[in-house]
Amino acid sequence: MLMGGIGSFSTGGLGKGMHSHLYLRVLNEFPQIQLSSSFSNIYNHTGLFGIYATGSDFVSKAVDLAGRELLAVATPGELDQVQLDHDKESTKSAVLMNLESWVVASKDIGWQILTHGERTHAHITCGI
Repeated sequence: MLMGGIGSFSTGGLGKGMHSHLYLRVLNEFPQIQLSSSFSNIYNHTGLFGIYATGSDFVSKAVDLAGRELLAVATPGELDQVQLDHDKESTKSAVLMNLESWVVASKDIGWQILTHGERTHAHITCGI
């Protein structure tokens, strides 16, 4: 939620990424980038997090921008605490809304059992 991302030509509004970190700090500043988004994959003993972007004739600058944004997230005090708190609450909300679908909930239960050997209820995961 914090990094977010969206295409520069999206007609979205609140909740569609237009107020995300990448939209505000990359897509608004650099019209050469048409899309910038973050991704994460979590595995048993490791994980992968990154940023991808599309744009023409702008590759070296896009790599620099992705590095700048990853460093900003990793550096204490770089991010606005109000935005960080908002994004934490948005993440909790998205998790709980997704778990209202029985397809998502059953997939989540299976993933938790395979990964951790037990199920953790959403209110524990979200700290509520």
